[in-house]
Amino acid sequence: MYWVNGEYQKTAQVVDIADRGFLLGDGVFETILIRNGVGAFLGQHLARLHHSLEVLEISVPNFPDLEPIIAHLATECVIEGDGVARVTISRGASGRGLAFAPIQKSSPTMLVTVQSGVKRSAVPISVMVSSFCRPEKSISARHKTLNYLDNILARNEAMSNGVDEAIMLNGHGRLACASVANIFVIDQEGKLSTPPIAEGALPGIVRKKILEAGEQIDVAVREAPLETNILERNFIFLTNSLIGVRQAQVTGEGVSPVVPKAIETFQRLQSWYENCVSEDISRKARIS
Repeated sequence: MYWVNGEYQKTAQVVDIADRGFLLGDGVFETILIRNGVGAFLGQHLARLHHSLEVLEISVPNFPDLEPIIAHLATECVIEGDGVARVTISRGASGRGLAFAPIQKSSPTMLVTVQSGVKRSAVPISVMVSSFCRPEKSISARHKTLNYLDNILARNEAMSNGVDEAIMLNGHGRLACASVANIFVIDQEGKLSTPPIAEGALPGIVRKKILEAGEQIDVAVREAPLETNILERNFIFLTNSLIGVRQAQVTGEGVSPVVPKAIETFQRLQSWYENCVSEDISRKARIS
């Protein structure tokens, strides 16, 4: 079952052949962790989604309340434990060409789906530096648009080489992010660094939480341009809404040196973040 344009559907529905999301990747999406039918940090996801819609000039009249929709879909689809909800919005159908109709005349397509199978693991994610570049000045670097081709090719390159994830560099050859995650580095003193948004990093929901952790649990964290050689001598971890906070290991580098301070910092962050998720889910469950 899924929800599309105000209705729950159980049978496959064909997207309009003139839909700009299908033809041009003209739209945005959000991927949300759901636990026991509740979307984690749903408010933050919606804030980012609305910002992207505003930037792309896509208007969604009578934007629905997604909490009950996600909860209903999770129940109908028998999502037990952790699952994932995806909200996809395209500009909708239009005539041929790149130009789109005035915002008052647009009729967007909105789709909500849920799936099970989200699993956490303590095994480090294997990563490699991709040959595909992250265009740091592109609109697609700052918003989760439906045009994900660079990320798709980077991820496929990694998997073709027997690696889990691809680290993408920007046009200056510096770290930007992974194909579906933000990247953080912990030095031997336990200090965190992550690429700024201007370097091509997506403004991730978990990324923002980790930046907030600096003040809340007394962890030194900074946004700064990062050269690739920083991967060779430091502790690395990735973040996104589904994997949470997870250690990464560059292929071909062997086992990372055991740096007690870095490991201690990582474990504190991981534990703090999981508590944040649990508290957010519990608070929403009490309200409902």
